Amino acid sequence: MLKLFPLSLAFALLLGGSFAAHAKLQVPTFDDLPELQPEGIHQTACTRTANSFIRAHYKAINVDDAFADKVIKQFLTLIDYNKSLLTASEVDEIYQNRDRIQRAILLCDLSYPYEVYNEIIKKRFNKYSFFAQTIKDGNLDLEADDYLRFDRKDADYLPDEAALKDEWLKELKNDYILQLLSDKTPEEARERLERRYNAALSKLAQTRSEDVFSVFENSFATAIDPHTSYLSPDDSESFNDNLNLSLEGIGAVLTSEDEYTVINSILPGSPAEKTNKLKAKDKIVGVRQADGTYEDIIGWRLNEVVKKIKGPKGTKVTLDIERGEGSQMTTFSVDIIRDKVRLQDSEAKIEMEEHNGKKIAVLRIKSFYTNLHKDIRKEIERVTKEEGPIDALVIDLRNNGGGLLPEATLSSGLFIKQGPIVLVRDARGNVVPQFDTDPSVAYSGPLVVLINRLSASSSEIMTAALRDYGRALVVGDTSFGKGTVQQSKPLARVYDFNEEQLGSIHYTIAKFYRINGGSTQLKGVSPDIFLPTLVDDEEFGEHNEANALPWDKISPVPYEGYLNIDAYVPELKRLSDIRSKDNRVFQIMANDMKRYYDLKHREVISVNLEKREAQREEDDAYRLATTNERLELMGEKPIKKLKDLPEDFEFDDAILDETVAIAADFADAQKQKLYSADTTPVLTRYQFNRDTLSEGSGTASPPGAAAMPARPNVLSDGWTAAQVLGERENWLEANTIKDKTATKSKRNIDVNSLTTGEVRFLSAEALEAATNSSGALTTPDGRLYKTMTETGEVNNMAVDGTLLGPWRTINEDDTFLRQSDTSFSKLVKESTERSTTVHLQDSLYPSILPHRAAFAVEQPRAKGTIVLVSD
Repeated sequence: MLKLFPLSLAFALLLGGSFAAHAKLQVPTFDDLPELQPEGIHQTACTRTANSFIRAHYKAINVDDAFADKVIKQFLTLIDYNKSLLTASEVDEIYQNRDRIQRAILLCDLSYPYEVYNEIIKKRFNKYSFFAQTIKDGNLDLEADDYLRFDRKDADYLPDEAALKDEWLKELKNDYILQLLSDKTPEEARERLERRYNAALSKLAQTRSEDVFSVFENSFATAIDPHTSYLSPDDSESFNDNLNLSLEGIGAVLTSEDEYTVINSILPGSPAEKTNKLKAKDKIVGVRQADGTYEDIIGWRLNEVVKKIKGPKGTKVTLDIERGEGSQMTTFSVDIIRDKVRLQDSEAKIEMEEHNGKKIAVLRIKSFYTNLHKDIRKEIERVTKEEGPIDALVIDLRNNGGGLLPEATLSSGLFIKQGPIVLVRDARGNVVPQFDTDPSVAYSGPLVVLINRLSASSSEIMTAALRDYGRALVVGDTSFGKGTVQQSKPLARVYDFNEEQLGSIHYTIAKFYRINGGSTQLKGVSPDIFLPTLVDDEEFGEHNEANALPWDKISPVPYEGYLNIDAYVPELKRLSDIRSKDNRVFQIMANDMKRYYDLKHREVISVNLEKREAQREEDDAYRLATTNERLELMGEKPIKKLKDLPEDFEFDDAILDETVAIAADFADAQKQKLYSADTTPVLTRYQFNRDTLSEGSGTASPPGAAAMPARPNVLSDGWTAAQVLGERENWLEANTIKDKTATKSKRNIDVNSLTTGEVRFLSAEALEAATNSSGALTTPDGRLYKTMTETGEVNNMAVDGTLLGPWRTINEDDTFLRQSDTSFSKLVKESTERSTTVHLQDSLYPSILPHRAAFAVEQPRAKGTIVLVSD
């Protein structure tokens, strides 16, 4: 079964276990630091990792100088994230040794990575010794007008040791100020920091050979793509815990960044989720047990942090959290009662909402777990039985990071009759469509999908499929952009006789694509209607990941569309914009994000205590004012201090409220049979006759594709070509249209002799003659198409020349081709042999509800314009 793994290497804290108070800390000396060397087992692990990545990874890997430089960059990021240990000359020297990095990858000669890491241990020891001694001496000047560049990942490396020490002093001042701003006394702040730095020194002395090997192998892995990784034996065990949601813990998924333990995500239904306080990107800096034992965990290995946070069901653990960067950094504590991660707490559920008398069902899907599709069907049946027919359904996929690929396919299939859902392409270029083969439909009414930047992987598959079929309108924010599939593989073999355990690897084996041929990788899925968000686009999303695989496209597959969603969007957006303009919560959210980005984009932060206190007071005042305004909008009483707000308080979900309103509008729009002249026409489903040959063509359909459409005299069911004659006349009423039969009998119509204001139906010959002179064909929704008059056939093309239908012929170079019957038959034969051409029914070529009249459109048509009208 294909598994869409979480967004990065991470471990779920689920296991039960015991804990003990930390022994009295012994601060090591410089002589206590280890001189690490590769162990025998690492040769085997290195060889098998390299072979798997090079032979089986989706991305072709050439370990040349350019790739070695990528590995070095990732290596430096892992060992010196904030560029506070190595000087510029030392970094240059590492790059000059790229040949030794290549040997480490290909020949598993690991001597150089270990040499560099041993030096990093010494440099980090010097840094923490400086911190510990300086804070103990108490000689910090917090009145000087100094500034710290808090995020140095894009900065240059510093020139020398003196510059590094100057940076260290500023970092120390910032740590001290953060403690003071979290209501610690100066003495408490110094004691807390001294313990932290001494603990980090102690952990340095305990560094193991496996730690170095893991860092280098992950530098190699993430130089390929961000979702490829190596896991040590201990980390593999922790990762496997994530696959069993019946075990005990807090349900937080963690990863390591620099010397910090960072929350990657919160598992649905977990104790961590139920606190409503933890978020992705939060840093855990300390852990307190129920007996009062406290440990500062900065600099700890991830598996050691896991052991401290996990514990028996029903016991309490307190996490000290740092959130944000620079002047926006806040610190707080969270109490969590360890418990089982209950699957039923994350099951898909429907709640009913109401808007303007319409019943809107909201289906919340937190993850794509086993049998999700069954739960969705049950929920829809339950709600229909209890509430009667609903007017629209909203699928809420916000913060849904994905899950099982088969569940994405099966769940999407509940809303279409049957057909392809997603295309999976492997490293060899083989494309395998994932099909919904069940013709039954759980719900066929108006459908809206709500996404945000944290909707990823399987969420994007479902959203894209429903949108491409014209089945659902998409609202919210652009999704994450993870369009890759990973495989987990243990490095151990059945014939191994090693007493020592080997780890495992995760690597990308495939990419998935939308049925229209486009990828969700990197770009994600864009909504039809954007709504405000509080998610940082610069922090979350595949486009922010180093070495992410690029966006691309492949040939689409045939599928039958439902609605032309594009035709609905302008009016639905107009109505939403009217509401949003007066939505005070949206205004507050927009101000919050503007303020957030303004502060974030300041490259430096003051390490002057007075200025930081003033900044905190300003921030607190702003947050208190906006909090009270939102409380007032909800009819709640104001608070005097931020800490007076109950921990479990939840504000109204303004994004969901607006989505419900959009869904109600969408339901209204689909019930109308015709828009008035000043609105965009509503277009309905159109499909070709799959079982017939093309009339007048003699060319059979390619296997599995719809039949070719007829000649222009029967362009589609219910459509006939016509011409507007008049100086910018609007469409005419039905009774002014000339008799269809009489008009068609005119074989050679003189378009210049017709009376001004008339609309005439054209035969194939007349159409050919007219298009030779006017060269334009327009559909009622206003899209311009060009004609190819060489053969008298009509080719639907966008304004930029892209062929949209009736057939798409996609060549190797992604060009769109349409030829005469003879040329077209030859092209089909050649393309089939090369397996590079796909013929796709154009679902964007719709028909309006049958009506014996010309229909109203926004723009008046100039004299001579060719149009399509209903018969």
